Amino acid sequence: MPRLSTRILLFLSSYAPLFGILAFKAHPDSMWLVYGLAAVAIVSPIGLLLYVTQWLPSKAEITITAKEVTPMDGEAVSYFVFYLFPFLDVSLNSFTKAAPMVILLIVMLIIYVNSNMMYVNPMLNLFGFHFFEVENENGKVYGLIARDHYIRPDTSFLIHPTKNYVALKKE
Repeated sequence: MPRLSTRILLFLSSYAPLFGILAFKAHPDSMWLVYGLAAVAIVSPIGLLLYVTQWLPSKAEITITAKEVTPMDGEAVSYFVFYLFPFLDVSLNSFTKAAPMVILLIVMLIIYVNSNMMYVNPMLNLFGFHFFEVENENGKVYGLIARDHYIRPDTSFLIHPTKNYVALKKE
């Protein structure tokens, strides 16, 4: 499982559109909230893109043979339920009205970082990446980020692995 900081980055980036919608809803009632939400909505996808295109490729390369491959981004539709919350006309202009949304986001964060939801990230899809769970010939399981739509079992390819079992498939 990836480090906590990576899981939080994946969480924030996966809900970046939600934070952007909430920023528009908070305007003009609370400008500090607008700026904070807008910053998360902008910075987290950039951080995700840098993580996938700069940090992961800087890792050593190894060749693996995929014994089993399971696509993990098919459940991205489940995220859209949470994108509907801002349209329920919840006001963010007072603490007592915003607190339930904050509590919900904290609960979502805890569930996200402690489960396999991190494998489902709509922003990865928007950037053209897909997430797979790949078991290699030795039984080691990786969370694989790849531009491929499909990876056939029993194929060999280069990856950039991390010590936390997240890897980027070399193009």
